[in-house]
Amino acid sequence: MKTLLGLEKFGDFPKSRVLKAIDLYSKGAVSRERMAGESIYFTVKSNETHEVIYRIKMNEFLCDCRHFALKGSHCSHIIAVRLMMENKSNSEPA
Repeated sequence: MKTLLGLEKFGDFPKSRVLKAIDLYSKGAVSRERMAGESIYFTVKSNETHEVIYRIKMNEFLCDCRHFALKGSHCSHIIAVRLMMENKSNSEPA
């Protein structure tokens, strides 16, 4: 199994949420869809398909899931996208 980079960045989040995000990322449920303007759009397939938007200039993540709508905090979908971004950037050749 491949070692995931960037896990230390998620120590403040509930362990169950981070474990779900790792599972989503490991299963290939995260896809980068497109870049439009200053935003990158991702889809995350869990029980339902969710859209995560990363606003580059604001360094802000948004998700269309219920958790994010109610709590406004990082959900497992956003954490999975962040894991993908961290691991993709560290796997590119120098």
